[in-house]
Amino acid sequence: MVNEYYRIVLQLKNSGEDVIEGSLLFSSIVKDDSELNCKFYNTEFKKIESYIQVDSISSKETKNVTFYILSRVDKPQKIDIQFLYRTEKYSTEIKKSITIPSTLAVSSRCAFFNNNYSPCAEVTGNNTTIRMNEPWSIRVDITNKSIYPIEVVDSFLKLNENAKILSSTSSQLFKQKCILQSMDKLTCWFKILPKTAGIDIIIGKFKIKWKRSPHDEQLEGAEEDNERIVLSSTLIPSLTIIHPQFSTNVIAPSEGTVGLPFQCTLEIINSTPRVEEFSFSLSVRLYNIYFLL
Repeated sequence: MVNEYYRIVLQLKNSGEDVIEGSLLFSSIVKDDSELNCKFYNTEFKKIESYIQVDSISSKETKNVTFYILSRVDKPQKIDIQFLYRTEKYSTEIKKSITIPSTLAVSSRCAFFNNNYSPCAEVTGNNTTIRMNEPWSIRVDITNKSIYPIEVVDSFLKLNENAKILSSTSSQLFKQKCILQSMDKLTCWFKILPKTAGIDIIIGKFKIKWKRSPHDEQLEGAEEDNERIVLSSTLIPSLTIIHPQFSTNVIAPSEGTVGLPFQCTLEIINSTPRVEEFSFSLSVRLYNIYFLL
């Protein structure tokens, strides 16, 4: 699955003479050479820069070589494997190509709601408009897209300077194990405060930590794969963030005389191109003034 270390056990069966030493080389076949679809790692999860050294293999012996691939794209990966080896009499090589399925384990979809939980349009492009300096709730629906059960360990927002997070339901949601079967969904809620106005504003990413969950069809020896936590990221689509609908400006004299009225003007500015309804209230706070004689 994408962003997960995928374990591959390669069996080398020697049907000929004793192999003194050998080397395994790997390459990813891609249409666009500028994009490396996957990378290769050894059992210590260190990147394989060139090859894996293979020790001697006796005649009729079978040797297992374990390595991992890390895929970054949601499509099958075609891998070329080349085994160079030598015996006492000759040196030669064999090649084999394999196709590794690579799919997204989880997908996420988000929707925005105002402070009264009135929904905005779901984020499907640049159609969502929210206002700056007002709290907004984000509902994120997580779906298990794989054919295997997974355990969601955590989810959180990684925001940039354009917004800040106010609260999250994740801390309560993942206190107990959260297992998602294939196509099951999970909903998380976050409250944010946009800080920057503009068009096509990126506020950050939604991140999910998950791992495989044991199941009946799991291959023997794959239990260790259940312990590795995978981090998947989804970019929150760009938003249109506008200034608040209304702004106020108070015009009052800098000083007044006790017992005499003075004029105070309150300007309410509608920043939208529409006629908006609003409610207005005024409260007066009385202060006690004491004179010391």
